[in-house]
Amino acid sequence: MSGKTIYTADDGDSPGQKSIGEFFDMATKAAAKGTAYFGYGRVSDKEAQRIKTDVGLDVNGASRFINEQYIRHAMAEHGEHGEYRNGQLPITKKDIENIPEYVRTADTISLEGKTIQGMNVIRYQKRVNGYVVVLEECRKRNKVLDFKTMWKYEAG
Repeated sequence: MSGKTIYTADDGDSPGQKSIGEFFDMATKAAAKGTAYFGYGRVSDKEAQRIKTDVGLDVNGASRFINEQYIRHAMAEHGEHGEYRNGQLPITKKDIENIPEYVRTADTISLEGKTIQGMNVIRYQKRVNGYVVVLEECRKRNKVLDFKTMWKYEAG
């Protein structure tokens, strides 16, 4: 991710760090000039084992990031003003803020497929007033899981 702006989760000790909510505000207000990433931690050993068991991918020690361009995409496609499909509910800033919890405590984890660049996409599904689905792109070369998109839908 060289040449990109990277923010990290606010631990209260370092100036310039942000919360996911602050990063969301920046991403949704900024003109698309570059790409900024928000790093919110590493995949724990327990999570890595579950992902390996459920989808067969080795993500041990991978860092997790949220890309500002993908926040804008998710909000445009699945937010309040998006063209969400039948049964879908609009995602909100609060949903974006909860991405770390959704992926860490997912009810199901599956392989969604591959990007056009050939990267695996992991799907996390969590029951929360219906269902929340989060997709992460697995960038093996950099040991990174990068938020791709998310949506919500009614329980049926």
